[in-house]
Amino acid sequence: PDVLFFSNIKRYQYWNSSPQFDQYPKILTSNITNCDDEKVMVVNINHLMKQGTKISDSATFLLLRLLDEIKVASVGLTGFDGYSENACNYSISQLERTFTKEQSRMMNNKILDLQAEFMRTRTQIYPVRCITASRFEHGFE
Repeated sequence: PDVLFFSNIKRYQYWNSSPQFDQYPKILTSNITNCDDEKVMVVNINHLMKQGTKISDSATFLLLRLLDEIKVASVGLTGFDGYSENACNYSISQLERTFTKEQSRMMNNKILDLQAEFMRTRTQIYPVRCITASRFEHGFE
């Protein structure tokens, strides 16, 4: 990877133990750390969050909002497939959480709302594509 982006302390701490972690420049949101490392850029999470929604801190949309502030030619997303009641929701078992059918439905609906809001309010026009299968791929068209 060119750069690592973290907005969740649990995921940051998990990957921080990786031997390759220090090799890469990182972008961290301000809720994680105020790091002085020259390979780390800290961005204010409040600037990237959509206020008033329970999952306004969705890493995908925080990163999309950050990318929208710089010039990008296109964005490709992987693993942006939503939440399921009876399936693994994360590729790493230590980060897995269990959701009821209703919780999964509500979280997926919130993602659809965040996606529509992002597409409506982004400042630049560039393709956003889901590289892996996603229930949200049509919302980026």
